[in-house]
Amino acid sequence: MVSADREKSMTRFTCVAMLVCSAGLARTDQVAAAAKAAAGQTPAGTLKLVPRLAKGDRFILEITKRRTQTGRPVPAGVKGLQVVEVEVIRTDSRGHLLGWTPRNTGLVDAHGRPVAMPPQAARLAKMWDGTQLVFELSPDYRLVGLNNYSQVKALMTKMIDRILAIGSLSPQAEAELRRTMSATFASRQVVEATFGQGITLLFGLAGMELAAKGAVEFDRQFAMPMGGGVIPAKVVVTVTRLDRAAGRATVTMRTRMDPKEATEAMHTFFRSMARKAGKPAPTRQELPDVDIRDGSTFVVDLKTRLPLHVEHTRTTVVGPGKRVETHKIVRKPAGAARPPQTAPK
Repeated sequence: MVSADREKSMTRFTCVAMLVCSAGLARTDQVAAAAKAAAGQTPAGTLKLVPRLAKGDRFILEITKRRTQTGRPVPAGVKGLQVVEVEVIRTDSRGHLLGWTPRNTGLVDAHGRPVAMPPQAARLAKMWDGTQLVFELSPDYRLVGLNNYSQVKALMTKMIDRILAIGSLSPQAEAELRRTMSATFASRQVVEATFGQGITLLFGLAGMELAAKGAVEFDRQFAMPMGGGVIPAKVVVTVTRLDRAAGRATVTMRTRMDPKEATEAMHTFFRSMARKAGKPAPTRQELPDVDIRDGSTFVVDLKTRLPLHVEHTRTTVVGPGKRVETHKIVRKPAGAARPPQTAPK
C-alpha cells in the first residue's frame, strides 16, 4: 500500500507532468522532409508552406488560451488573452531570430470583456509584459531555443516566488513545492518549451510540402524537455480547403503519441526531477499511464505562407486525471490589434 506522504508526492509529480505536457514537446525529426517525400508520391499537386519573412517584418498576434482539468472548475467562457508583438530580427541561411514581446496579459469572458483578477494573480499574469523574448529558429523553422535565456531564467525565478506567494501553504509544503518547481525549471529545455508554445504553434506547418488533395501521414518524434527520451507519434496532415483565388488554405493536423512510450518517457522525467529535488522517485508501477493527443487547424495566407488563424487542442490523460487545453492564435498587421482595456476593480 502507498503511504499518504508517498501519495501526495506522486500527486505533485502528476501535476508537474501535466505542466510539462502542456508546455509542449519539441520535435526532433525532419517533419518537412517527411511531408515533402509523401507529397511527392501524389500527382495531385503540392502546397509548399515555406514562410516568406524579411528582416524588419512586424505583426501582432492575439493569443487566447483556455484549460479545463479534472477537479478544477473553470468559469464558463473565461480564457486567458495575450497580445504579442512579433519582429523579425534576422532571417538568412543560418536561421531566424524573432523578437516576441507580450503585452496586456489577462483574462476575458466569452464576449471578450476583461475579467478582474485578484491583485497578486494579476501581477503574476502581467510580469512578462514588455519583456522581449528572442527566439532562435533553424533554417527550416524548428525552435532552437531562447537567444536571451539568461534574462528569462532570472525572471522565471521571480515567477516561482510569486506563484508560491499566492497559495496559503504550510512552510514545509511550500519548501517541498519550491524544490519541485525549482528542479523542474532548472532545465533550460523546460523553460524554452514553456515559453515556446506560441511560436512553435505559429510555425507548426513551416517547411512542409503537402499534397494539395488528400492526407499525408508520417511518423514523428517528440523530445521530452527534461530527463531525455523521445515519444514516437503518428501524424496525419490534410489540406481540407485550397482556394488559390482567395489566397487561403485550410490545413488540419492530428497527432497521437504512443501511450506506452509516453508513459516510459514520463517515468524517465520523474526520475530526473526526483533526483534534482533530493526525493525518492516513484517506481514505474506506481505511475499512472499517460495518453496525449493533439488536434490543430490552420488557415494559411498563401502570400506570406504564414497562418492567419490557428486553433490547437491538446488532450492529456494522466491516470484518472484529464486536461484539455485550447490555444487560438490570430495574426494581424502591426498596429491593427487593440489591447484589452483594464478590467474594473
